[in-house]
Amino acid sequence: MKSGRRMKKTKNNTKIMKKLAIFIIILCIAFITINNKENINLHYKSSADQLKYKNSANVELQNPSFEVDSFDDPQGVTYNKSLTGWKTPSSDGIIGVKYNPNFLNNTQYFFELDESKENSLFYNVQLEENTDYNWSIVHRSRTVKGESGYCTAAVIIGPEQEVEPSKNSIDLQDQFMKITTWLKENDNMKVEGMTGISEEHVVYTSKFTTNGGFNSESFSLEPTDECTEKWNVWLVKDSVYCFEEYNVQFNSKNISDAVVAISYFDTTFSDKSCGNLIKEFKIYNDNVDVLNMSAEEVYENNKTLLSEIDSKGYATLPSANSASATVKEGIWNSTEVSKKLEIGMYNSNKNVYGLVSPSSINASDGEQFVLGANIYQTITTTADSEMIKISFDGRGTLASNSNKNRLFVINSTNIPSENPDTKKTQFDYLAENSYFKNNCTNNGLAVIYTAKFAENGKFAVDIAEAVSSKEDEIHTEKLYVYTYENSTNSDWKNYNVDILNTSKEFETNLILYFNSSTYEGANNLLDNVQVSFEEFNLFEGEGIEESPFLINNEEDFINFRKLGMSETNIFYFKQTDNITLTQPLEVGTVVSFHGVYDGDGYYIENLNASSNSSNAVTLINYLYGTVKNLGLKDIDYISTNSACAIADYLYGTVENCWVTGNISGGKYGAGIVSGIANQGTLKNSYFVGTVTATNNFGAAGYRVGSTPTFVNVFSTTDECITSINAPNVTPTITNCATKTEDEMKTQEFLDTLNQYVTENTGLTKWIFDANTGLPVFKQGNITPKINALKAVIDDENSNILWMYDTDTKEYNLYLPKLVDRSNLTINVDYSVPEKEASVYDENNIKLGILKSGEANNYFTNDKIILKFDDENTETYTINVLQSTLPSVFLNIDGGDAALNEINADKNHDIGYPGTAVINDSANKTKTATFKKMKGRGNYTWTYSKRPYQVSFDEKISMLGMPKSKKWLFITNYTDGSLTRSAMFYKLTQELGIQYAITFETADVYINGKYNGTYLVTSKVETGTNRVEITDSDYLMEIDNYTDPIQFTTERTNKKITIKSPDVEDATVEEQQAVINAAKAYIDSIESLIYDENVTYEELSSKIDMESFAKCYWVYEISLNYDAMYGSSYMYTKDGLLHMGPMWDYDNTLNLLTKNAIPLNTYYLLGNTGGAASKRLRWYNELMRYQEFSDLVDKVFLENIDKFDELIEYAKQYNESITASAKMNYTRWPYATMKQEHSSWYMGGDSFEESSQNLIADIETRVNFYKNEYKDLTINEIKYETTDVNGQKVANSIKLEETNKIEIPNTVAADAEIKLIGISENNVERDMGTVNLTEGKYQGNVAVSNKINVELDKKSNRGVYSIEIQRADLEIKSIEITSNPDKTEYIEGQKVDTTGMVVMATYSDNTTSEISNYEIDLKDELKTSDEKVIVTYGGKSTEFDITVKENTVTKIEITKQPTKTEYIEGQNFDATGMIVKATYLDGTEKEITDYTIENGNELGKDVTEIEIKFGKFSAFVPVTVSENILVSIEVTTQPTKTEYIEGQTFDKTGMVVTGTLLDGSSVLISGYSVSENKLSTDDTKIEVVFKEKITYVNIVVKKNIVTKIEVTKQPIKTEYIEGQTFDKTGMVVKATYLDGTEKEITDYKITKTESLKIGDTTITIEYEGITSNIDITVKEIVYTVLEGENAKFVKNQDKDISVKINADVTLFQKVCIDGEEIDSSNYVVTSGSTIITLKRSYLNKLSIGSHTMKTIFTDGSVAYSTITVIEKDNETNNVDKENTNKENTNKENNNNLTSSNPKTGDNIVTFVVMFMVSVLGIAITVKYKKNKVARKH
Repeated sequence: MKSGRRMKKTKNNTKIMKKLAIFIIILCIAFITINNKENINLHYKSSADQLKYKNSANVELQNPSFEVDSFDDPQGVTYNKSLTGWKTPSSDGIIGVKYNPNFLNNTQYFFELDESKENSLFYNVQLEENTDYNWSIVHRSRTVKGESGYCTAAVIIGPEQEVEPSKNSIDLQDQFMKITTWLKENDNMKVEGMTGISEEHVVYTSKFTTNGGFNSESFSLEPTDECTEKWNVWLVKDSVYCFEEYNVQFNSKNISDAVVAISYFDTTFSDKSCGNLIKEFKIYNDNVDVLNMSAEEVYENNKTLLSEIDSKGYATLPSANSASATVKEGIWNSTEVSKKLEIGMYNSNKNVYGLVSPSSINASDGEQFVLGANIYQTITTTADSEMIKISFDGRGTLASNSNKNRLFVINSTNIPSENPDTKKTQFDYLAENSYFKNNCTNNGLAVIYTAKFAENGKFAVDIAEAVSSKEDEIHTEKLYVYTYENSTNSDWKNYNVDILNTSKEFETNLILYFNSSTYEGANNLLDNVQVSFEEFNLFEGEGIEESPFLINNEEDFINFRKLGMSETNIFYFKQTDNITLTQPLEVGTVVSFHGVYDGDGYYIENLNASSNSSNAVTLINYLYGTVKNLGLKDIDYISTNSACAIADYLYGTVENCWVTGNISGGKYGAGIVSGIANQGTLKNSYFVGTVTATNNFGAAGYRVGSTPTFVNVFSTTDECITSINAPNVTPTITNCATKTEDEMKTQEFLDTLNQYVTENTGLTKWIFDANTGLPVFKQGNITPKINALKAVIDDENSNILWMYDTDTKEYNLYLPKLVDRSNLTINVDYSVPEKEASVYDENNIKLGILKSGEANNYFTNDKIILKFDDENTETYTINVLQSTLPSVFLNIDGGDAALNEINADKNHDIGYPGTAVINDSANKTKTATFKKMKGRGNYTWTYSKRPYQVSFDEKISMLGMPKSKKWLFITNYTDGSLTRSAMFYKLTQELGIQYAITFETADVYINGKYNGTYLVTSKVETGTNRVEITDSDYLMEIDNYTDPIQFTTERTNKKITIKSPDVEDATVEEQQAVINAAKAYIDSIESLIYDENVTYEELSSKIDMESFAKCYWVYEISLNYDAMYGSSYMYTKDGLLHMGPMWDYDNTLNLLTKNAIPLNTYYLLGNTGGAASKRLRWYNELMRYQEFSDLVDKVFLENIDKFDELIEYAKQYNESITASAKMNYTRWPYATMKQEHSSWYMGGDSFEESSQNLIADIETRVNFYKNEYKDLTINEIKYETTDVNGQKVANSIKLEETNKIEIPNTVAADAEIKLIGISENNVERDMGTVNLTEGKYQGNVAVSNKINVELDKKSNRGVYSIEIQRADLEIKSIEITSNPDKTEYIEGQKVDTTGMVVMATYSDNTTSEISNYEIDLKDELKTSDEKVIVTYGGKSTEFDITVKENTVTKIEITKQPTKTEYIEGQNFDATGMIVKATYLDGTEKEITDYTIENGNELGKDVTEIEIKFGKFSAFVPVTVSENILVSIEVTTQPTKTEYIEGQTFDKTGMVVTGTLLDGSSVLISGYSVSENKLSTDDTKIEVVFKEKITYVNIVVKKNIVTKIEVTKQPIKTEYIEGQTFDKTGMVVKATYLDGTEKEITDYKITKTESLKIGDTTITIEYEGITSNIDITVKEIVYTVLEGENAKFVKNQDKDISVKINADVTLFQKVCIDGEEIDSSNYVVTSGSTIITLKRSYLNKLSIGSHTMKTIFTDGSVAYSTITVIEKDNETNNVDKENTNKENTNKENNNNLTSSNPKTGDNIVTFVVMFMVSVLGIAITVKYKKNKVARKH
């Protein structure tokens, strides 16, 4: 009993000890954690963390539309903590809901802080000391790539600096950036995990210096003597989604002159071309702004300077601190070298910053949508819910984002929660699990199992172990994962998820959980969530092995791929027939399949799919089950990632399958399976075709960690089976090989396949295919059917496939004009070749047997029926349709897969080459190759029938049109008549509008399939047979879509796209230069159009008015919706702006809405109808000019017959396309077209009605204008007037004969003529009166009809050009009514009639002044002339004159002599002087026979010289000077010219000479020079004599040091390694150039660092001169206590330790054989110093001895030796020795770890010792208490 109690007590004590031990460990961990814990930042959550979105209703959910009662925020944003029905695990409980119907008017302006260059903005402000202030900022991020992410800026406030902040030229950081960089590293200033505003950080620096520097480079968290400048720093971090405003309070302390800066800090974007946007920044106190930086105010105040912002979305200004700053108010300073400040703008129409605004997105349904970040709802299931159907609408906000969104479905027993530290939920953590990442990344539905949910966002196990593909003891929770990527186009995408619940895993409730990893779900906008529960009845059968689900047709197969199937849904499927797919395979649909799919010997054909995402293109992504007995025929897979026929990952079995076709994978590609994992198996299967990929695996590849099995696997690829980076995997491969296609057609190959079938059960036998010769499955029970039918035309590129109509359930065969139906060859693909179909007419009369490849006449019937006699089989009704139009066959390389890619590309970038066969109206055929066929069009691209652009390899004539490379295929899909565009293009041609579109109508076939009636047209582009302009001209489009090569007009704000020159591939700078030039041109034209002071003639010099007038009528007659709004082209040529070519005429004549615009209205000039409110109103302005209005009228009147012919053309054209239209509307049913835009009229409800309406409408439209211009065509003009004698003058002219009216000369010169026009209907029309001018009139006269509506055009006029001419008048007499001004002359002059007026009197008694009279005296006059006779028209008159003699009146010197300055005694020199005489008639003449009066031996008092000619004199001013000294110079240099500083100048040997005024020389003495001591700055000596100065050049050298020497050695010359040199006692002297010596102390010692072994000299340096001192350096060697001579046996021994008698804190590094080794190869521990070399490193050393040198920071070292031995038969002794050493080492290590640490041992040791002591005391106390208790 005693021993039993003792045992019990011992057990109890043991329990207590265990508990206390655990407690102590926890305490220790807590102690360590507390000591190591980093500072925790307080983060403020901004509204950017919860973007606001919306949803619509579904009856199964609570509040499926996310309704919120009211929105308080003016931006339409609310945060809801109790949104009915929905929950979030987020700690703040917020779900964001969005509503904002008014965003379109919201324009926002902002400064950009940084883009590709990091910089800071700053501003100096005045504050009051020790005062509370607030600063506020409105901030967001931007990116050009459309990523989600954040930009972070720092707000910094501190003292204003004397030196302006700047960037360092090397590291490109300014002072503010260096402050934040230091804080990031030293004050835990991080952006991770925060948004909004950070906590405040404080740092101290020294003052700023230039080049981005500080006085001292030290920083401190506390003030120091060096660090005196205090800086307060906050971080501001936001996303790209919206501007956020923050307010922060701070105290100015002792700062009055402050600087505030906003500086770049960090970005999470992958592309550094991103930025911080600042909308506004304020500092204020008591609501009074100290600083207010508002980008909007800057824009409003400087619109002219910032004009580019309206067109480009951004503009730049010089920053306030720029030398070229034009604006200072409200502008920041910048540290950027360019000193540029960018101001940007963003609204719904312009976005160049990659900004995203959820408030600009409309909901899918209703007015609200929600952000699917982490929201969920619990739903109650029903008892019979075998199928759970989930539907929702989704879209994104980012232009490009690869992050996935997911919907999770799980039992409601697992409630998600959030980790308070990471803010992650269980669903967020899943992304960190490797299995999840490998198996749940493809789009689609997957099934996984997880551990149970725990608290704080965790699972019951670590996340690395939390996920599995199968259910087990740990992974008990089944989780459906639906992965999807949202689109960012204008449409929401609807997602449908079907989950099988036949095993009733969701028996009660389930949770729908939406999750997104992109910025709180901002790329996962949700709307219209719906859930329903249904019985599972998609297939026939029960899904069990005895009664499998039957795959009967394409619909069943598609449904099979949509199911979410896991191992609990192990269903059996069996295919019952061959299946031909009519649509591309949906990528990412079947994520995983665990059941059995038995093809039962049937095949699936026409499998084509493409993907440019990360999704694999394959039948099944993860195949855990079995696929067998299945053929895949003619597959065509294209992927940028991975592509293979059956499975991307194979965990199960593929058996007895065949595949033919082409696989193209970007990274990975395989014929059958891309990667076998685990125990995957591929057996008895072959692949025939091509595989192209970076990693081409042949038929199959296997993965790391797998144990794959391959039996009877064959492939025509270069490799049959390869590994995917799995060199250590050994697969089981039996009878697998590459084979040629011919080898697979042999009996031997067939026998190989069938032998396997014989040896295994459940497999289908193989036979040879009659068409291909390859083995396929024997289908004995296959019902005969027709797989395909093709009409054979002459050219193989123009064969025609029948097409199935899903509405009528009948086939259509669309035949072109050239086909002879009475002799038509048909190729038929029979499923059972030996069974052929019979042909019956629609009355069920048998016509014969349809034999493939044989000509027949069956297809002359418009309807035939094919069926297999004596078989209960499907019948095939074929409607045969034939066109009367030309045809174009377009066959694309890559077939329908390529066409699908083209059709999926809304940007029209993807195109493919191919071959075209063109059959014209004369049945002539040509074949041409094209290099690219791609999509085209904007709105028309959204319809089922697609338009295309085809670019041919060379220019071709298309259907008889002029040659070109590019041709457009226009659908006319929305025009029910298919006639509008052709009709108005025809009108354009008839009106003679230059470069009019050429067109033909044709039936178009693509890849053998009829695609409809197309209008084949030329393209509006520059070039031959197109718009022929020069490279310097423009082709432009008035556009209603946004284009990168586009500008907005200054005055009217209309978008203009530049089509030529083509700068699409130019640099951004080159593009902008073209845009700017084109904008300047159009703005100048527009300013003229809108300037009321500009004349019509001025405008006509810039604009081709005729082209504008002609195009007016095409716009007007057609009622073109887009007129002058979109698709309206213009071009420049020969210095003029021309309108045209005309384009895009489908939306005309009320196409969209019936009777929307009255047919009897003036359309283009009005304000209603079409795009009237958005139209460019140039025509309204031009109509202000009567000349232009008349030109418009002239075009109509001259082309009335063309408008009449247009009606007839429309009828004929419409009739010509009727047969083709019938085919077109069979291919694209009219009802379907109407459904695609049900609100559109389309011209009528059928082709016939639309055609009739169109013809009636154009007739009504033309007749309206014919009535408006009624009786404006004039054939005859009557005229009448009265002559001067009162007689009536009247007559008429026929305009077809002449337009000139001649009247007699008896009519007054300004007579009024009345005009009356006679119209073609013989109606008299008043044409008004005209007045003659000088007896004639030439100009326009008009007859007009008033317009009865208010327009810029007031009337319609017929304008006619006429000429009225009066007969010439007779002259009666002439007389001089005013004599000439001059009647007195000097001999030799001629008569001047100026001022004379001569009047003629005419036969009608009118008079007029005449000027072309004649005079008789025309030569020079003589003194005898007295009268001048005037003659005109045979009549004469005269006047008197007087003539005098010509004499001299004066002389003058017109040019002074060359010399006017003299020295006394010289004579006057007249050289160069010119003297002229002036005569009575004013003429001048040079004279030389003058005399000089006083020109000899001039005295000092002479000032002028007299020149005489007759009685006249002139004078020449002169100057006479004294002969004085004018200069001195040194003619002989002194003997000495080189000196040392301090010496004086020596003039010995120098000679000075003077020069007199007359040029003579004289020797100079008595001059003076400087006697001062010379310095090195002196270069010349001044020589002075009588104020004249000259110079002597000298050289003065510096008295430099020539040598230094140590005259006394230092006291200490012997050192220990690590010590520094000591100069005590040393004396150094310097010797100078002048020979003097001096002791120096300010010399430099070149070696100041610690001395090392090998250092033998110390160098002294002074002014570049050096001297050496000899020293000795010795080494300190520490003692190796243990391991000095260690041995190591390779691949056997463990680590080696070396113990050294040294302080561990001094340890520096380890060298082996002189080379430093990486610290990862050893461990350093304390207790003296212990170096443990790792075994992994020692095994790498070569055999032999190695020297280990351990180096310490005090310069000391320790040496030891390691001997490495190879393991061999003689290692037993070594083993023993090592065992002994190992034991010794253990003892040594025990001694080492238990010895007192020298330094550096962990404080935790002491803590543990303390805890153990406490534990011992506690146990002792407890024991004593228990002992006492037991005694009692």
